[in-house]
Amino acid sequence: MIRCFFTVIFCFLCVHTMMAQNQYYDALKLEKYLADNGQGKLVFNSNSPQIIQWTAILASYDPELSRNPMVQVNQVIARYINNPFLKGYLPEGVSLSVSPKTIFTGAALFSSIGGLDVTTFTEGLARFLVERAKEELNIAFFRRFKEELESPEYEDLRILFPETYRVLRVIDTEFYNYAPYIVALREAFKKDLSNLLDNLTFLFNSPRYATYFNTHPELRDIFNNALIIINGLANGEHPGDILNKIADTGFKAVDPNLHNGIKLLNMFSNSVKSTDPGRYWISTDSLKLLKNNTLIIFMGLIYQQVGDEIYFTGNPDTITFKQRIPDSLDDIRLELNKYHSFIREFIYKATIVDSYIRELKTKNPGDISYQDYHRYFSAAINLFEHISAIGQMLQLQFDLTAITNRVTNYLRLVGDIYQDINAQNYSSAIFNSTILLDSLLADNFKYRAQIIRYGSFMAAVVNAKDAAEVSAAIEAIALPSGSASIKRQTKTNIALNSYVGITSGAEYLDDLSQFKWVAAVYAPLGVAFSWGQYTLDNISGRYNECGAVTLFVSLIDIGAVTAYRFEDPESEPLPEIKFQNIFAPGINVVYGFANSPISFGLGGQLGPALRKISGASAEISSGVNYRIHAFLAVDIPIVNFYSNPR
Repeated sequence: MIRCFFTVIFCFLCVHTMMAQNQYYDALKLEKYLADNGQGKLVFNSNSPQIIQWTAILASYDPELSRNPMVQVNQVIARYINNPFLKGYLPEGVSLSVSPKTIFTGAALFSSIGGLDVTTFTEGLARFLVERAKEELNIAFFRRFKEELESPEYEDLRILFPETYRVLRVIDTEFYNYAPYIVALREAFKKDLSNLLDNLTFLFNSPRYATYFNTHPELRDIFNNALIIINGLANGEHPGDILNKIADTGFKAVDPNLHNGIKLLNMFSNSVKSTDPGRYWISTDSLKLLKNNTLIIFMGLIYQQVGDEIYFTGNPDTITFKQRIPDSLDDIRLELNKYHSFIREFIYKATIVDSYIRELKTKNPGDISYQDYHRYFSAAINLFEHISAIGQMLQLQFDLTAITNRVTNYLRLVGDIYQDINAQNYSSAIFNSTILLDSLLADNFKYRAQIIRYGSFMAAVVNAKDAAEVSAAIEAIALPSGSASIKRQTKTNIALNSYVGITSGAEYLDDLSQFKWVAAVYAPLGVAFSWGQYTLDNISGRYNECGAVTLFVSLIDIGAVTAYRFEDPESEPLPEIKFQNIFAPGINVVYGFANSPISFGLGGQLGPALRKISGASAEISSGVNYRIHAFLAVDIPIVNFYSNPR
């Protein structure tokens, strides 16, 4: 997709031609018509051939004159007599009929427009089916995924992941046999993640949020215009053409100052378009010609074309663009640096955009990286951000920076989601989407955990390169690391639980008829009854974790097996072990440390009879063993049976 995108950009650049003049070129022309009037004052030349030329140019920038097929010179002068930039250059006592020349611009617009090797997934799934316990957990996960997609509470998930929901409905109650569907699931995951921006659009336009966005129309307007801009860049439209497209209605519901800022920025953008087919805007070298009288004329043409519809609202005054221009030409000359600085900074940013496009044109599509893609988007957004400089140029009493930054932050966020999707960096796309949802929906966004959980799982499966990675993706979601925190974040919790660590204590060995101090690997499996410990911060209203207290009833202990596998994970198969050899009923009181998976416990247990594994042999105790011990271990919940949230 990235290759297609830049191919469009290259085609666009190759065919783009400029078929019109604008304020920049006309200002250069008009300066040539200036001559001394014999009294030491520069005015437009009053000889007939040149009158026709400069009055035709001036007439083309006046909304009223440009509509007439024939106008009088004195009409042109009358229309410009109140233009503070140009009134000092107008001659007196001339009359002639001229035909105004209206100049149009044109630009080429383009759009362009990627599979899927699934041969490893059957093998990856088979690895899980070997172990019954993991298989059951996987089945439970997919069943829970479907149940939450069907829940009225999580209607939004169905909108965001419609293809996944459709495939899970086909599986229906046959989750015990979900293996044949894994390929279809992966393709559904990929389609939903690839269409994430479109699905977000459907979500925001759904009846569920109609009332909310009717109350906050500016939020919908921000998102819709961000999509127009980002999709335009992605489809090969030049940033200048996108700016021209949104100038009339873009961000109108967000803020009138921002909307008028876009209109004014677009007018300046159009005024410095280049006739060079290799670039969109004039170069920095061409800008050097725009100074002194030429700059005054240039600004005069802008002034005449703006009209009174561009205004800015402060507190409490509303002021038009024209009202911010000094009436005296001498005062205007004092402020020329501001106008030139604004135009110079715009051309600087525009030059960066054009240079990136030319640089990318020299690369083979296969050599274009995510970084190239990102740099171009960032440069284009920086150009839109130049709206904030209008306040400094016009010396407004309020700042456009805050609202401009707010909007460009959304542009960057939507742009990042688009780029993540096209780079197949789906995990990042999910994360950025939750940020966007949180920003736009505020308190209405209540399903962050589900989107991150299921979206990240879908991304991991889609991006898996082999069976091992598919296996790891399923295991990561079915047996989530960090789940020990459930104990600390709930009032009460019941779970099938394991601990893996070290134990030390006094053990009675029936064979020796005595107690002996022992230290060993401890890996019990049993049921944990836990109570979260926390305090409430009255100021912030947040809960502070203080750990968890657990009553742990162990059933088996496979410490000897665990120790054996720690020494050599690839060692030969285990010798025959019977259930009675690992049966180890016991009871322990455990404290789970706050913000950590580490737990400390005290208790006692009977057995196990399995003492040690060495090669193909197992050391089995024939007598009764029991111990009183302490242990330090990693808390590993396996299956959560019940949770009572605080």
